[in-house]
Amino acid sequence: MAPSLRLLRQADRARFVCGFAFNATGTRVVLIHQQRGVAAGFLNGIGGRVRAHETYAMAMHRCFLRQTGVLVGSVWTPFAIIEADDRRVQCYAAHLSRQCWSQIRTENDERVERCSIRALPGPSARTRGVYHDVPFLIPLGMNPLPAAVVRLEYRAI
Repeated sequence: MAPSLRLLRQADRARFVCGFAFNATGTRVVLIHQQRGVAAGFLNGIGGRVRAHETYAMAMHRCFLRQTGVLVGSVWTPFAIIEADDRRVQCYAAHLSRQCWSQIRTENDERVERCSIRALPGPSARTRGVYHDVPFLIPLGMNPLPAAVVRLEYRAI
């Protein structure tokens, strides 16, 4: 099972996971066309809500399996925490074997796509754009030896 950071639970804050799975060479990443939630209409990492009595790591494994049809071993590594007034998102990265990479497929109404990291659409391209955090999070997740976990806070404007 992947490591999970020990975080204080805040009952009023929803918990989510967001994962970025890279191919063996680190040139491509799996993203999903979000149909619901805060990133609806944009490409985003694979993830979802953490259920009651579930760790962040357990949720990451469950969400990736449900959305891609692939059960990834213990390769998920936490690398960032995004906090807002109403939510906490723990971000994970995984470098997949060629076998796992080739088995990825769309499992529900949100299309899964293997994207070239160099050719990711910019946030200004409304119909094919990426969610605003993705261009920042992908380079953080690509670090093979994370020395620390980044914590980002978003406050209401």
